[in-house]
Amino acid sequence: MKITDKFIEPLPSATVLLIRDGLSGPEVFLVLRRKEASFGASYVFPGGIIDPVDKTINGYLDDSAKDLMDKQLDISSSGFSYFSAAIRELFEEAGILYAESDKGDLPKSQELQKFRDQLNTKSLSWDQFLSENQLRLCCQDLIYFAYWITPLYLSRRYTTRFFCAKLPKNQIASHCGNELIDSCWLPPKEALLAKRKKEISIPHPTAITLMQIRGFTSADEIIGWARKKLDLGVPCYFPELTETERQKI
Repeated sequence: MKITDKFIEPLPSATVLLIRDGLSGPEVFLVLRRKEASFGASYVFPGGIIDPVDKTINGYLDDSAKDLMDKQLDISSSGFSYFSAAIRELFEEAGILYAESDKGDLPKSQELQKFRDQLNTKSLSWDQFLSENQLRLCCQDLIYFAYWITPLYLSRRYTTRFFCAKLPKNQIASHCGNELIDSCWLPPKEALLAKRKKEISIPHPTAITLMQIRGFTSADEIIGWARKKLDLGVPCYFPELTETERQKI
C-alpha cells in the first residue's frame, strides 16, 4: 500500500475467521495472497470487498432477519450485504459454503467446484447461483466480532467487518489458485510464532485477532468468545500510522 496526501474513502468489506478443532487444539484457516493483490504476499483470513450483487440478495431474507443484521452491525440498512460478501468470498476463495436448500443440503461436491470456478471467472453471478440452486444463505452461522478501519493516508483503504465461523461438516477448505497461491490450517500460536520468526507475513488486524484467540482450547470456546463480543458490543479498531511506518510505505 502507498501513502497519499488525500484521504481515500474506504471500501466496505468482510472477512471470515474460519476455525476448526485440530489434534492439538483449535486451528484457523489462512490464505496467501499474490504479491500484487491487497495485503499481497501475506497470510490472511478469506474475504474481500462488497460487490454490487451482495446488495441484491435481500430477497432471500425476511425483514426481521435484515433488521437483526443492521442492528448487529450498527448501521441503518444493507447489513445483509456484509454477510453476503463474507459467505460469497469464503466460497470463492476457500470453497466453503454457508448456504443450504429448504431440505438442508447442498449441491454435490463436484457441482460445487464447478460453480465456484464459474463464480471466480465471472461466468456465473452470485444471485444466479443462489437462485438456480434454490439456496438460502446461512447468515446465522457467522458471528460478527470485530470492525477494522484502515489507517488514513493509505492508497487502499477498507472498512472490514470480521466474522467468525466454524468449519461445516463434510466440507474441505482449499485456496482458489487465482488470487490466492497457498493456504493452511494453523493453531493461532504457531501462526504468530511463524510471523515472529519472519517465516510468514501476517497483517496487523489478522495478527491481533490471532493474539486474542491464542489461549482457547477448542473451536467452541472461540465461538463463545465471538458471541460475547457481539453481545457486549463489537469493538472498532482504527489504528494510526506512526511516522516511521509512513516513511516505510
